[in-house]
Amino acid sequence: MRIAMIGQKGIPAIYGGVEQHVQDLSMRLVKLGHEVTVYSRGWYTGKSNTQINGVQTKNIFSIHTKHLDTISHTFLCTINAIWNKFDVIHYHGVGPALLSWLPRILSTKTKVIVTFHSIDRYHQKWGWFAKFILRLA
Repeated sequence: MRIAMIGQKGIPAIYGGVEQHVQDLSMRLVKLGHEVTVYSRGWYTGKSNTQINGVQTKNIFSIHTKHLDTISHTFLCTINAIWNKFDVIHYHGVGPALLSWLPRILSTKTKVIVTFHSIDRYHQKWGWFAKFILRLA
C-alpha cells in the first residue's frame, strides 16, 4: 500500500511529538512492506528529498510564517498526494485536517485518516481567529 503522511514538519524528528510519532509509525509501516512518503518542510529538514530507513521524504514548499506555514504546506502536499495517487493519505494534527476534504472529493478511492494529536486551540500562541479556525477543523 502507498501511504502519504501530511501535517508534520518532517523527518528525521528534530523536535516535536508529532514528528517523532510520524517517524516511528512510518518506519514500522515500511517494515510491514508498505511504501511510505513523509512530506517535509525544507526549513525543518534542511535537506532535499531523501530516504530514511526506507521511508521516502518529499520536501514541499511552505510559506514559513506563524500563521501560514502549516496550512500552505498541507494544501500543496495534499495536491501532490492526490496527483501521485496514494492509497492512503494520513493527516497529522487538527490544523492539517481542515483540508482532509480535498482527497475525499478529488480522489474518492483514496482512504483518508486523521490523527488528532492535541487540542491546538488551547495553546496560548494562537489569537482569536486562529483559535476559531482550529475549532472548525
